[in-house]
Amino acid sequence: MKRLMMILMVLFILVACEPEPETTETREYDDYTHLERWSKIDDLEDGTILIYYYSFYCSACISIKEDIFDYADSNPAIPIYLMATGDIRSQGSPPTNIPSVPALLVFEDHAYVEMHSGATSVLDYLGSI
Repeated sequence: MKRLMMILMVLFILVACEPEPETTETREYDDYTHLERWSKIDDLEDGTILIYYYSFYCSACISIKEDIFDYADSNPAIPIYLMATGDIRSQGSPPTNIPSVPALLVFEDHAYVEMHSGATSVLDYLGSI
């Protein structure tokens, strides 16, 4: 009986002292500021801003999603706004033809400057600023 109690006590201590499993925080697109309409660019701050145009179903967009979030979290000097592909009637017309997603559009004082299309081009541009 003593032996059984000793074994149960050791098991209890081992189970009670086991650390809690780590929870991993997942970031999603909705955690970041979105631009709902192209015409709202004029309402944003002056200076350089970035608009990241993406699709929920695009494999290239999914593959660089964490890089986009990392940039947004660590570069407040040049803000990035996200915009999901959608109905052109609700979003309005973009300032230029966007041939594919992911795409990163650069604006300076509300004026369109340039676009980087494709995962490699988007990441290269973000790495250069």
